[in-house]
Amino acid sequence: MKKNLFILLLFLSLNLIILSDEKKDQKSLKDLNKDIKNISSEINEIKKNQDSILNSMYSLEMKISRAKLKSKKNLINIRKISANIKKTEKEKGLLQKKIDKKKERIKTMLRIIQKSRGPAWFRVFFSMGNIKQLLKNHWYLSHLVSLNSNFLNEMKGDLSLLDKKKMSLKNLLSREKILKKNEEKNLAHLKEKQKEYKVILTKIQNKKAYYLKYIKELKIESDSLESFLKDNDEFYLNSNVSSQYFKGKLIWPIKGKVISRYGKKQSTRFHTYIFNNGIEIKPNKKNTKIKAVYNGKVIFKGYKKGYGNIVVLQHSRHLHTIYGHCKKIIVKNKKLVRKGDFIAISGSTSSLVGESLYFEIRSNLKAQDPLKWLTKR
Repeated sequence: MKKNLFILLLFLSLNLIILSDEKKDQKSLKDLNKDIKNISSEINEIKKNQDSILNSMYSLEMKISRAKLKSKKNLINIRKISANIKKTEKEKGLLQKKIDKKKERIKTMLRIIQKSRGPAWFRVFFSMGNIKQLLKNHWYLSHLVSLNSNFLNEMKGDLSLLDKKKMSLKNLLSREKILKKNEEKNLAHLKEKQKEYKVILTKIQNKKAYYLKYIKELKIESDSLESFLKDNDEFYLNSNVSSQYFKGKLIWPIKGKVISRYGKKQSTRFHTYIFNNGIEIKPNKKNTKIKAVYNGKVIFKGYKKGYGNIVVLQHSRHLHTIYGHCKKIIVKNKKLVRKGDFIAISGSTSSLVGESLYFEIRSNLKAQDPLKWLTKR
């Protein structure tokens, strides 16, 4: 009894897990379709804008993101199809075994009839000596004929169901083949766009005219960000506290090595000077979580040309922190965060140095040296 109950509970648990996975897949597919649609709209908008290096980078990054999302979508659908194929093959196998057993039963019946040199029931029926026994045998034989008729009808139904299973399996295998082919095309497209993106990065690093144009466009985007901060500089948390109060009290947004510092920097290749408004931090391999450096409010999350995916936090009326090159943003816009809260995952969007965190501090809208504001380590 206990064993049967355990088996029943195990069966129910497995079914609940399967249903849960199916619901997760449906939600994932719905979210992926929404994201793909949004990115496609964004790509169409980019095409309308004037041609520029940052626009080209942005367009390619969006196309790469869309291809990656399509890949996730394809893999979910392939996994679902594969599960259905496995299930159908199992059902087909069990049905085939059932049919084979019935075929053996029919063969046995035919052998009996053949050995008796005629229909056995016919000989038995007419070999009875009295009418009472004859009537009794008539009932048994009628029942036997009825049973055999039902048996043959079941056999016919099973054969029909087997044909349907075979057709279903054929269709599933065909759909799986199409999905895998689509995924191969999508991956080829993804590699092509990643290659195009690398070509742009190479041009920035090796061609002076291209590099200077890129720097000029970055300055425009930096000024645009400053205008945004000015328009969204609100009274709220710590509004009566001077921004200087936070110096040396901000925690590090991520563990890693500073690979590019704040301030004036010379390009040894082109013998030109640029000014870095922030620092680049190369994260440790095991730690890609970006944290809020202090209590604040999310006033922007999204893509910003030159910065990639960014989060902008406001900590007091005139103090903001910016987190760029993110792979994924976790926090929602307009939400309050606390010091140390997980807000994003480090990535390489719009980065010239691969995976890194671009971190910037703005006090009274002007860029500051983050190393003077972060805690000593």
